Amino acid sequence: TKDTAPGEYSATVTVMSADGKQVKKATVFVYVWNFTLADESDCKTLMDLGSFDIYATYYDYSGEGVINDKGQNLYEAYYNFMLDYRVNCYTLPHESGNGSYTGSVQNYLNNPRVQAFLALGWKRAGQLMSEDVSGGKFGEVANDAYNSLSQNPDWLDKAYFYPVDEPGSNAALDSINRYGEILKEKFPNYKLIAPMHVNYATAKGDYFSYVTGAVNVWCPKTFFFNTFGDWYADRTLEYGSTPAMEEKLDSLRDRFWAEQAEGDEVWWYVTRRPNNPEITLIINTDAVNIRTLFWQQKLYGVDGFLYYSINHWGNTEGRNGWIEPDEYEYYHGLSEMYEKAPEYPNGVYGNGILIYSGAYFAQTDPVASLRLESVRDGIEDYEYFSMLEKAYGKDVVNAFIAQWTTSLGQYSTDVEAFRALRSALGALVEQAVNQAE
Repeated sequence: TKDTAPGEYSATVTVMSADGKQVKKATVFVYVWNFTLADESDCKTLMDLGSFDIYATYYDYSGEGVINDKGQNLYEAYYNFMLDYRVNCYTLPHESGNGSYTGSVQNYLNNPRVQAFLALGWKRAGQLMSEDVSGGKFGEVANDAYNSLSQNPDWLDKAYFYPVDEPGSNAALDSINRYGEILKEKFPNYKLIAPMHVNYATAKGDYFSYVTGAVNVWCPKTFFFNTFGDWYADRTLEYGSTPAMEEKLDSLRDRFWAEQAEGDEVWWYVTRRPNNPEITLIINTDAVNIRTLFWQQKLYGVDGFLYYSINHWGNTEGRNGWIEPDEYEYYHGLSEMYEKAPEYPNGVYGNGILIYSGAYFAQTDPVASLRLESVRDGIEDYEYFSMLEKAYGKDVVNAFIAQWTTSLGQYSTDVEAFRALRSALGALVEQAVNQAE
């Protein structure tokens, strides 16, 4: 806990067999550093928590019938569980969807662990734009949302807009620009995030330059931080630009950093891509590599991490929407989400899934995957680096990280070496914090 006294602790652990025989007995040690992590995380997050995926596993299709011992319904219980792992989900509990942020939803707006949410939901185009832009549904919902959230500047600062996912055409880019124009009118100082997975040349330069006037939270896939030089030196990396575009417009990562220097935020994300050796959150990624991804995030100065889903259990392939699960489909809450496509001949496991349903274990909390535990640990490592940076500067942090990883494709996988390095990091942070006090 936060008030645990610093120092070394030990305990004897005995492992017994089912018939009562001692299998193993050992002393384990824990060292508690003399500093405390804040509730807020310097690494912002946004991940989708699908409510109906949860409800279906409990056979509670309204989401209101199953209540935990704290009086929380399923979605709230799952949302709070993710907060404990330093993850913010797209939609706040008790959010009405009509733009009114009143009542119990304000408890979350005031929670220091809640640093980001989607103010009008994910891809709710009807709430962002109607045929009559000056009125109609958008005007009503957006105005109510702004009036509610602007009561407190801190609430407004946590509000993000995500109207278009992974634009793949000029028409989609045009939509982003239109949304930006509307938001400038309805939400001054808005934050518009647009995850980008492809980049092609356009009359305005490329996809990123096309939306420069609208997007102010840049969220490319991680591989867009690779330059042509990086790719030329290591052809196993993915490269999201072309030499001609890079020569004309500069490297994408330098452009992101330039936008960041002007006040924009820079996030990044992964799905089933990029490919090895670059790191994702799929099941066959080693735990230490997931931690490494967040070290890389700090190295590249990226503010936030987005992930499209944490409980994409349901299999709707070939179906027109959801159906009530039958005897076998009931277990989709334990699905590893197997995906197979020609470009992934060996299949992909676990993309979009970081938790499993607690329904099968008679509990209202979900079950965390080992990958989620690694994500939390990576976010906390990021926080260690932020504390170190405040004391000694960015150059010291980058030099420390470079002992482990120097780019998206270059990193160590030696688990024992990682433990030793992180122990040294903790000692440095402890020293810096105590000197400051």
